[in-house]
Amino acid sequence: MGGSSTSSIGSTGALSLELDPKLRSELAREARRRKKPVADLVRDLIERYLEDVEDYRAALEAEKRDRGKSAIPLPEVKRRLGLED
Repeated sequence: MGGSSTSSIGSTGALSLELDPKLRSELAREARRRKKPVADLVRDLIERYLEDVEDYRAALEAEKRDRGKSAIPLPEVKRRLGLED
């Protein structure tokens, strides 16, 4: 997938996209498979992408913060959380 695309957001919050035919076709096929409008599928995908980006950035920050620290063994984590078998 890929190719050129342009977009603009109007004052109403509507997003206008120009997609290459292959991507447009794949979106339409996936929307039919999920039995939902293309607009709903695109909205869901954008929301999921932004959540993933947020999670990725948080993971990078945690990795940077915890670099050099030793990991807590799983049995200890379970004990601390009261999840012992």
